[in-house]
Amino acid sequence: MLMSGQRRNVAERNITLANDCLEGTCVECLSNSHCPNGETCNGNSCEPITGCNPPCSGSTPICLGSTCVECTNNSHCGSGEQCNNNQCQSVQSCTRSDFVKVYEEAYAYSSAEGIGPFYYGLNSLNNPFDLLILELVPGEGTYPGPNPSTGTFQLGAIVDTNPNTCGICFGVQSDCVGETCNELWLPLSGTLTLTNVSTRLTGTLTDVVLRRSGGTETWCIDSYSFDKVFDG
Repeated sequence: MLMSGQRRNVAERNITLANDCLEGTCVECLSNSHCPNGETCNGNSCEPITGCNPPCSGSTPICLGSTCVECTNNSHCGSGEQCNNNQCQSVQSCTRSDFVKVYEEAYAYSSAEGIGPFYYGLNSLNNPFDLLILELVPGEGTYPGPNPSTGTFQLGAIVDTNPNTCGICFGVQSDCVGETCNELWLPLSGTLTLTNVSTRLTGTLTDVVLRRSGGTETWCIDSYSFDKVFDG
C-alpha cells in the first residue's frame, strides 16, 4: 500500500522499478539509495526501517530508534565516564554527591495552567539548605503531552535545561537561606523513571550528574526515589 509521507507517487516508483533490474527481473530496489527516506532495501523491496539496519557494533553498539549510538545511559560507558547526548565523555570527580531528603512535597497537574506535577525535596529544615526541584510540563521539551505520563526519560537535553522550553524541568538549588539560593545545578545526564503521576508522584532518579551553572563543578546523585501523595 502506498502511504503519504512514506512512499513516492506511483509514477516515481514505476521509473525506479524500470531502472532496477536484477538478472532480467524488475525489482523495487537494489540498495538503500533506491528507497525513500525512512525505508531500507530488504530483499529487493523497500520497507520501513524498524530498529537499526545493519545491526549496531563497534564504537556505536547501542540501537536508539533507528540510529546506532555510543550510549543511552551511564552503564554503557567505562569507569570515569558519563553518557551525555548519547556519547561517553570523561568527567571530573564529583564535587558533591547524593541528596538525602528530610522533607518533600508534591502537587498535582493543573489542566488550567498546563503544568505539573510539581515536586520538591529539602535536605535540611534549617538554613542553609539545598532544594531539589522537579516540574513536569506535558508537551514541552522532551516530556510528551498533552497529559502527564509515566515512563523512563533521559535527562540532560538542552531544551530541558532552559526554563522557557523545558518539559522535564529538573535541577538543584544549593546554599539556600530563606527564599534565596546561591547556586543552580542543572543535569548533564541521568535517567528519570516515573511510575505514578495520577494520585501521587512516584519515581526514581538514577545515575544523575549535574553541573553548577556557570562553573565546572559536578554533583552526582546515584539514586533518589520519591513517592508522595499530592498536597492540596
